[in-house]
Amino acid sequence: MPTIIPTGCLGVDLLVKSYPQERERIVKHAIDERRRQLASYSELRGLISFHPIHTTKLVLLSGLVSFILAFLLAQFAQLADWYKKLSEWKFSLALPVVGEKVLDIGSRVPTSTTFEIGAKLPSWSVGECFWFAVAVMVVLLILQAVQAAIRWRDAMRLKQGEHELQQELTYLQSL
Repeated sequence: MPTIIPTGCLGVDLLVKSYPQERERIVKHAIDERRRQLASYSELRGLISFHPIHTTKLVLLSGLVSFILAFLLAQFAQLADWYKKLSEWKFSLALPVVGEKVLDIGSRVPTSTTFEIGAKLPSWSVGECFWFAVAVMVVLLILQAVQAAIRWRDAMRLKQGEHELQQELTYLQSL
């Protein structure tokens, strides 16, 4: 009964039949080549496979960083708002001899373009900063899920290639 030759071994089989005196060298070379390919497939599959620990760390760290940045930006906006109120502050003082005197404290405050621009930013509360961080984490989770699905498909193809290489290796070792 004839043995079914794996498709990847047809060239090796043809070489062995054409050059029977070089059989050992041809088979040894083919086995070494299949082992190298198998090792590289396994390593590549390990690299592109889904690692939940790395994804969890990435999502949590990104959420923490986005919360801190949003909170700092909100604090800057609050500071800029206080600066704007201080620069617009005027009050009147009733003095018995002089009468009513208007004191303009805002004119004595130095101007700052940075605080004027910062006053236009939204002043978020801690809760709003938290929900912003949650939104960033959800977006990252969606992106990671899409990337994992694409990589999973590629990993399955590599696993199938590993299986075919293992069959070829078994056939070559039987020669």
